[in-house]
Parts: sequence; C-alpha cells; structure tokens
Amino acid sequence: MLIQPNTQDFAARTLALADTDIVPWQHRSLGTATVLTAPDTPVIALPDGHGAIIGRLFSPPPSATEIQSPPPTLISSLRRDGVVALATAAWGSYIAILSQGDRLDVARDPSGALPCLYGGGPDGLVVASDVRDLLRFAGIAPSIDYDYLATQLYHQDLRSEHTGLCGIKELLPGVCLQSRGMSRTHMPFWSPYPFMVRGHTTTFLDQAERLKVAIQSSVGALASGYDKFLLSLSGGLDSSVIAAALHDQGLKPRAVTFATRDSEGDERPYAREVAHHLSLELDEIIYDYKAVDIRQSVSKHLPRPIGYAFSQPNSSHKRQLAAVHGIKALIGGIGGDNVFGYSPSATPLVDRFRCQGLTPGLWHTLEDICQLTRASYGDVIAAAVRRHFRTDQGYQWPVSDRFLAPNFRPVPPKQWHPWLEAPEGTLPGKAVHVGLIVRAQLLLDGFEHQTLDQLNPLLAQPVMEVSLAIPSWFGCAGGLNRAPVRAAFAGALPDAIIKRRSKGGPRSLANEVLMAGRREASDILSRGYLAGNGVIDGGLVRAILEGRQPIAAADQLRCLSLLEAEAWAAHWS
Repeated sequence: MLIQPNTQDFAARTLALADTDIVPWQHRSLGTATVLTAPDTPVIALPDGHGAIIGRLFSPPPSATEIQSPPPTLISSLRRDGVVALATAAWGSYIAILSQGDRLDVARDPSGALPCLYGGGPDGLVVASDVRDLLRFAGIAPSIDYDYLATQLYHQDLRSEHTGLCGIKELLPGVCLQSRGMSRTHMPFWSPYPFMVRGHTTTFLDQAERLKVAIQSSVGALASGYDKFLLSLSGGLDSSVIAAALHDQGLKPRAVTFATRDSEGDERPYAREVAHHLSLELDEIIYDYKAVDIRQSVSKHLPRPIGYAFSQPNSSHKRQLAAVHGIKALIGGIGGDNVFGYSPSATPLVDRFRCQGLTPGLWHTLEDICQLTRASYGDVIAAAVRRHFRTDQGYQWPVSDRFLAPNFRPVPPKQWHPWLEAPEGTLPGKAVHVGLIVRAQLLLDGFEHQTLDQLNPLLAQPVMEVSLAIPSWFGCAGGLNRAPVRAAFAGALPDAIIKRRSKGGPRSLANEVLMAGRREASDILSRGYLAGNGVIDGGLVRAILEGRQPIAAADQLRCLSLLEAEAWAAHWS
C-alpha cells in the first residue's frame, strides 16, 4: 500500500491507522510518501530513495532469473526513462513505485498479476491491493455506482479504470499513474501493438519454438519460490501445457479437476490422461449444485462484481485441498485461449491477404479456417470481404442490453481501455487478438490473494509478447485452433490432448443452479438493489424466470451474472 499525503492531518491519520492495524505493516519512506507492505511481501528497494518494486522481477527469457537487486544499467535506465525501461528490460508480477522529483509514478505490470486500486481526494492519495484496506485508509465510505454497474453489464465485463464503488479506481495492467499533488494522470507504458510484425520471415515451427521457450521460462520463473502447487487441470490444452512446462522444470504439482454430472462438463478422461502421462496425483471433484448459494457473492472482496455463483464449489474445494496439503499457490492455464488468439473467424484470411496478397498460402489459410469453423468456402470468403472493407480497425467488443432498464444509455467501449484503440494499419486478426487479451483481464481476480497466490503464466508479459508476434494465420494452421502451442508441446503431451478439438464447460451446472433456485432468483432480482436503482428491468426478469417456457442458455448465464451483481451490491450496501 502507498500513502501520499497532501496534508499533515491525512498523513497523521493514515500512519496512526497503520500503527494500530492488525497487519504488522513494514514502513518505507519515499520522500513525503510512505510504502506499507505485509512482512512476507517481496520488495526491491531502489537506491537513493528513488523508489521500490513490490512483487517479483525477472530477466527476459530464456534465462528468466529473478532479479533481487537491479543492475546499474537498469537503475540508470529507470532514472532516465522511468517505468518504460522496466517493461523493456525485465518482466514479472509487480507494482513499481518511482519517485520522479515532485511526481510519484505507480505502475502495474502488463500482466496485471498483482491487484492495484487507488482513491483519495485533495488531502492525499492511497494506492492498495485490497479494496477494504483502501477504503479504510482513504477514509472512504462504500457507495455503489449503479450507472457503472449498468455499463459493465452492457459491455459484458469489459475491464476499465472505473469500478462499482464511488471514489475507487483500478490501475489497469501496463498503465502508470502519475501523481503530483492533487493532479493525477495516466500514461500507458506498455502496449500490445508494437509486438505485431507484418513482414514475417520466420517459419511456423520457429514461432512455435519461441512460444515454447517463453512459456517454459515464465512457468519456471513464477513457480520458483514455491515448493507446492495446486494445478487446476481441466484436461484442456492450456492447463495441460502448464502441467507439461512444470514437468519440464522438474516440478510436480498436485492436480485437481472438476466435472459436472452432464457429459458436456465432464473432462475427467482428458485430465486423467495428462496426470498419468506426467505422473501427477489427481483429485477429481463432481460439482454439486446444492453447494451453491445464489445470495452469496464470489466477488465481494473486489470493487466490482465478476463471475458466477456456481464457481463457489470450485473455490471452496481448492482452498480445502490447499489447506490439507500445505499449498500456497494455485497455478493453471487461465487466459490461454485469449493469449493464443483463439478466434474461429475469417480475420486470418484478411490478415494474410493484406500482408502477402493473392498467394498460394491464402488458399491454405482458407482451407484451415473452413476446417476449423465447419463453414463453407463461400461463407468464409464473404465474411473476409466484409471485414476487409470495414472502416473500423479495432475489435468490436460484444455488448448486450438483455434485461437492462429501458432507459439505459451505453458508453462506447473505447473510452474504457487504452488497448482497444487500434493504431492505423492494425491487421483485423491482431485487433481481435488484443481484444481477447483485454477480455482475459477479467479472469485475474478469482481468488483472494490472502488465501492463495494465483499464478497465471500464460498471461505473463513474455508469453503475450511472443504470441502477439505470431501471424494470425499460423494460429489456425492445419485447421486447429492455437496451432503454434500445440506444435510447441507435441512431444510433451499425449496426442489425445494435442489433437483435441472439443471444449467442456459448466453449462449444465449453470442450468441446475438456476432451475433449482428459479423462484428465489426471480424474487431476488425483481425486488433487489439492481431493479430498485434502475439498472435492470425487474418485471422482465420475473416474467422470464417465472414463465412456463424453457429459459434459453444465454438467458441462464445472463441471470446468473445479474445474481452475482445483486449479491455483490447487497454486500456493499
């Protein structure tokens, strides 16, 4: 936590609170500001009071060794170029705080591995990783921003600096907060677009090998310092890749897989095959919809609602396993689909045409897309032509006004996230790729960090940078999604995993949860905080939930999302 006071009263009050708090805060001074960290939090102090890096820092792959003390070259670069130098010369899971004369810079690493929230007024600024600490130290009474909640629901969980609590903002990954007195501005110091290359000269296998090195290095670096892990192993490609990378590092986690009673959400055969191949202990858990309480929020520790109530059994079982086996870190393949650019669309065909023109390779990409999507040649070509002539270069964020109040007025998504502003000349497939990575940021806050450290190696900066440089048409090579990572780990995982096309999901669990509590859900949503504050149309929700017609799968998930937002609002009210 960082405290930057503008008045003596603010300084005295916050520091007195730190001295009497149940957390034995470690104090570090940076000019007039104070950095407070828990005793077990790694901190790299920069010389001459220039700043501190909270978290872990690593050298670039392939070495990816932990930096305990920054070398003189990095120190001088930080003094000259600020946080931009940090993203160029290193990577990690960190919050960097730099004292730049009368200005204080706070930067969150591009992967967003550590939470970073801030708030305050004319008296001072507080930056914290936990919203409850931030509210206490900044002296802010919780107050819900219902206009924001409606906008978030419309944009289907697009991350932004805004949150559902008035006066609380989030520092987005790859962004630096510059604070000087009462003036606070944002400066993106990392962007995905510079890593995209139009004139590709490397082969598919070269790109696959670079990706493998980045993944193995990132997994090894982030896993160092832990002796026990709990691996979330679905049996899908992404979690299996993490298992193989850990095995390559000589690390053997305990694995857990979850299954629904319905076959669609039962991936245990795949998880068993990976566990057997890598000699892992595997716990298998069947979801029980009766263990879900739709009145309890899974995101009550956050400044905005995310997720669904049906993830409650997943979280509780993982905590129990971690407690029994003395495990401190959870690791998995979160964000893999996004970082690897999994998008079954015609955009790779557009990208290849714009880069190479009418070449034989264009025909191969057309065949790959048709095989991947099961669409006809004519349909794919028509979609590619429409996308080629579209004037908007960026990613079109999916939106939905389903169940929102009739008078809701949306805000354009480009005003929410700096990465969605695609520069002129950005290839359509790579714009989609960036949109997918932005969407992955929604997945960062699943666990409370006080409970288990959550390691997401596939969202690490080196993996993102290498993935962004891979041509989109390589991503569907051979008619397989995420083709480069499949090729990269072809010798490390069973063929059934490398060639797997199906994907499981908790749709049947969502159905069980909602159908079991259909009447209760109707009562909660039609009479709750969201309806009462003009966010949703309570009458429409009641009509759907209490109607005799089957509820469409999309409406089921939408209602469960609204229930989470309602439970979150009830917690903070």
